[in-house]
Amino acid sequence: MKAIIFDMDGVIFDTERVGDQAWRQAAEEMGFAQIDDAISQCRGLNRADTKAFFEREYPDLDYLAFHKRNHEIMNQLLADGMPVKTGAVELLHWLRRGGGGGGPGIGFTAGGVACGSGNLYRSGEHHAPLGSGTHDRPV
Repeated sequence: MKAIIFDMDGVIFDTERVGDQAWRQAAEEMGFAQIDDAISQCRGLNRADTKAFFEREYPDLDYLAFHKRNHEIMNQLLADGMPVKTGAVELLHWLRRGGGGGGPGIGFTAGGVACGSGNLYRSGEHHAPLGSGTHDRPV
């Protein structure tokens, strides 16, 4: 095996649970109660597609204000660290030791390289053996 390629959000990091909480709180603060359908339909979309979805489906909601508040809430929720999925730390250590006889793991995130690296740092895996890229700019 030469490499293991995986998405970091939802595989290494438990971002889905925290993200849903931030979306719900931002929506509640903005008086927008019907956010659960948007959460499920936008899961996995990049920023541009999420913005287009909101503009199409919820034209009365100020998406840019929602997006900004959502990220403020996410930063507050993640101030004490990024939640890591069960088994993720063991996987990262296994990769570091050359697990599977192969090369490095490569994590991908729609949030960009800086976001992925920051998430690794916040998770406590400061020296994780990962390259990172995005669907737009792979390693």
